Amino acid sequence: MDECPNCQSPVELTATRCQRCGLPRNVPVYGEDGSQVGTTFAQPPGVVGFPGTSGGAGSPGTGPSGAGFAFFDSPRTGDFTEPPAPGRRRSTGRTVLITVVALAVALALGVGSAIVINNVRQRPDPPPPPPPSSGSPSPTAAPPTTEPPEKPEKPEKPAPPPIDKPAVLAKVGPGIVTVVATGCDGSEANGAATGFLVGADRVVTSWSGVGTPAAAAVLTADGTPYAATVEQAYPEHGLVVLRTARPVSGGTPLTVDATTPAAGLTSYGITADARSRTAAAFVDLPITDLTGRGTVDGREVTGVGTSSTAAGATLGGGPVVDHEGRVAGVVLRYGDALLVVGGDRLQQVLDAAPQTTDTDCDRMLGPQGELPLVQGSQPVLEAYFASINRGDYAATWGLLSPNARGGSQAEAAAGWATSYDFNIVIDNRSDGTYDVRFDSIFARGKGPEPGLTCARWHLVYTIIDGRIDRARAPEGGQVFTGC
Repeated sequence: MDECPNCQSPVELTATRCQRCGLPRNVPVYGEDGSQVGTTFAQPPGVVGFPGTSGGAGSPGTGPSGAGFAFFDSPRTGDFTEPPAPGRRRSTGRTVLITVVALAVALALGVGSAIVINNVRQRPDPPPPPPPSSGSPSPTAAPPTTEPPEKPEKPEKPAPPPIDKPAVLAKVGPGIVTVVATGCDGSEANGAATGFLVGADRVVTSWSGVGTPAAAAVLTADGTPYAATVEQAYPEHGLVVLRTARPVSGGTPLTVDATTPAAGLTSYGITADARSRTAAAFVDLPITDLTGRGTVDGREVTGVGTSSTAAGATLGGGPVVDHEGRVAGVVLRYGDALLVVGGDRLQQVLDAAPQTTDTDCDRMLGPQGELPLVQGSQPVLEAYFASINRGDYAATWGLLSPNARGGSQAEAAAGWATSYDFNIVIDNRSDGTYDVRFDSIFARGKGPEPGLTCARWHLVYTIIDGRIDRARAPEGGQVFTGC
């Protein structure tokens, strides 16, 4: 038995047409373009007497290998047929539509009638024409009727959300500190800077504020000092990282956001100076460009944001914060210019290995300027502390009576060298003496104990004829403790 490709009914091998729908065998099939694409199903080989075949047998060209089971007999047969399912003959795999008129004619005329079959399954696109030879002219493409679309513009960087300054200050305030340091006389670093905690005992500040100090201390908002040493010094980034001798009590480390300053936007820096009990406050820093540069001791930092805000009394080293209180950069002060280094550079420094620079000079001083007097007043004592801070040890020597000197001026000067006194509180006692508390930093080996670099002092001074005549310990108290 064979199978009709039109109605899938069984057909006797010797039958010349389908007994059910009447479709004849070996009728030429033409495509829509008029070319013959094959024949209807052919009689299997060896069946004699089938009309339209050579020698009365199935034409050897009517299917693959002459088998005669394919619906179409054409070179493209292999492109359209599917392998037969196991246990049954292979059918064409494509559905065809036989026009009613052609079918009627075929039924009336019998064999030899031509049937036009439309293929309802999409045929593959014909192959593209071969490219023209090198000697033949190429067809000319029509010019485009419209201009190419313009590239979309990059969206502008959105402005940061508005900042609630009181709320942000309340959040970051416990992490803001002041740094004081003694360094080489003549250094462009001014010895004082704002700083901020990035860990319980880790503080970031500016290179332009502290340079490479011989001694340093971190002050909390109430002035409590913590001895500190340099852990990382990166002048090329304008930053210094300090390590305190003990965790800063009540401090809150800030979170660093590795961002970069943006020209045309305003950065919000924070500054504070605990020496005068100046609370942390915002300083607005409109960034004009990203080509700022500054130099301290011949070391240059470049490529940072330049602010149009004059430095004035602003200390560098404070954080630049966003609306959530995250650190987006650090304020740098170089002369009267305020620059901003981005949080990306800060994160690089924090992630880097420890790196320090040496301090090698004979004369070391702390911050210059107004005496850091917190409370009280006494002209001789104020002059005494001011002369030590500015390194005028001859004047300091002159403010001591012979009774208070002890030793030579050179020996006394060696003891005062590298010292910086701050947090000075003077109380006038009823007996004409003065109860004085103050803090000081000094190079290692220059203090009352070999390992100290920061001390808190409590002394009672007696002044006679405009000179300090005596300095003694308070009743039942200690002269000093370590910071």
